[in-house]
Amino acid sequence: MNASENETRILITGAYGFVGRHLIAHLLAETHDKPTRLIAVVSPEDTAEGHEHLFRSTPVLPLHPAVAFLAEAGTQPESREDLAAPASRGEGIVFLEVARADLTEADAVTELLQRTRPSQIYHLTANSSLESESSRGTDSSTIFGTDVQGTRILLEAASHLSPFPRILLAGDGCVYGSVDPARPAREEDPIGPLWRYGAYVDSRIEIETSAKAYRALAITARTFTTVGPGQSSQCTISGYARQLARIWLGLQPPQLTVGSLEVQRDLLDVRDVVRAYRLLMAQGECGEAYNISTGKPVFMRTIVERLCLISRATFSLVNDPARSLSAEIACSTGDTLRTWAAIGWQPRRMLDETLNDLIDYWLETEKLDGGEQRGAKWNAENLPGS
Repeated sequence: MNASENETRILITGAYGFVGRHLIAHLLAETHDKPTRLIAVVSPEDTAEGHEHLFRSTPVLPLHPAVAFLAEAGTQPESREDLAAPASRGEGIVFLEVARADLTEADAVTELLQRTRPSQIYHLTANSSLESESSRGTDSSTIFGTDVQGTRILLEAASHLSPFPRILLAGDGCVYGSVDPARPAREEDPIGPLWRYGAYVDSRIEIETSAKAYRALAITARTFTTVGPGQSSQCTISGYARQLARIWLGLQPPQLTVGSLEVQRDLLDVRDVVRAYRLLMAQGECGEAYNISTGKPVFMRTIVERLCLISRATFSLVNDPARSLSAEIACSTGDTLRTWAAIGWQPRRMLDETLNDLIDYWLETEKLDGGEQRGAKWNAENLPGS
């Protein structure tokens, strides 16, 4: 790739994921001063629908007017005429390149980094999350083979670039284990091996251990429970919101299947999270870890109650023990002082705003999937606005 010297090159792994799509939208919106190339790294199987799939959910990811899609990795747009207007206004031109790469293949990762030579890398790839159905019962070799080994390969390949890129590793606050809600976890607190909560938590600890060998490159963001529009229903809170949307539309009986409601989670809006990532990339200190958190954990029962009020649906609760496996971590929350001092970041979005947007997202998604045509079969008298 013959990139201009004054072009900012940002590589993002896990670009088709929930956080990845929000991060791309955020970076597009915040790019104004110079040409920028976003390299969205996806696994080969994720590119079947083409690069526009990154923006398929338009309510979540509005297109930036100055973006130019690159049809294939390393190419230039066929014409720059459409870019003249935004460039003349002094806005940064953004080139979005989609790169296919298997992060567990060292040669492929090395070739990708040598070709694109990014100055910033957001490493978002993760097999699952603590609150995801996909993390429950997942074979440890699968998680370690993709997440941990992929991170090691990426860090090693990046260490051979000159100058070094800055790398933000999207970690997880679960590495602290269960904490006292009155004393949120601090970055200097020990992480593992004081507890074992399963393959997912072990993999997050191992990723941070690997990163210590690359302190000159890597910043670790210990992100707590992230929610927001566009999130998979495999994640606990988004799954509850989807169920309520389906009840609202009459697509399922008025029964909400839940796991443990007594766990406490430090909840963050994904749009606040990606803003923190951008600020850490710009101002964070390599070799350090930073909590992305509120310091104010919320009971899952409170979340369900708020979702109920927002959706106005009437339903009964059905407990599913299979959804309670992550309850071993009774409370997960982090202190925010170091992050605030370093980058001046604090969450902006209120919890009810996030939950409302999540419900709206699932209502729109289920409607597009045929909910409006099927009609409200079970609970029509309790639909919002009726």
